Amino acid sequence: MDGTTEGAARIGSIGFVGGKIPMSRSRVFGALRMCLGAVFLFSGLVKLRLPYDFLAAVYDYRLFGARFSLVIAIFLPLLEVVVAICLLGGIFVPGAMRIVLCMSIVFSVVLGLTIYHQRSIVCGCFLTDDKVGYGTLGRSIALFGAAVYGVWFTRGDHTASS
Repeated sequence: MDGTTEGAARIGSIGFVGGKIPMSRSRVFGALRMCLGAVFLFSGLVKLRLPYDFLAAVYDYRLFGARFSLVIAIFLPLLEVVVAICLLGGIFVPGAMRIVLCMSIVFSVVLGLTIYHQRSIVCGCFLTDDKVGYGTLGRSIALFGAAVYGVWFTRGDHTASS
């Protein structure tokens, strides 16, 4: 290949561990990363702004005692904001995606258990009046799907950005 053809081939893809990724996948991943970052930033900041409301929402799930609910209410919003900053800033993206995946699994299980036990409580996700139901579970599963794609996209990538 001459230099011109090789250069043209590079324009349509980005270098990535394990080969070249088409630019369209890179754009999809970039948009997904920004959307997830925005969701977690908004969610975390709302919870940090209204910590007692979030504590009440965590406690309403009745899955944990008062002390562990307090720990969750303190650290989960901070974790969400840190993960959001990583996703939005392109810092430690593979690790941030894995944390989003773990959080979405936990959120989905907790919401599923709440639906199974037929508890009528406020979700607490964005501190709105959304009751836990199939809509909130669907939103959580959508986050899970986005995180799975993000983890798949960043597999083997240990760089600071994507």
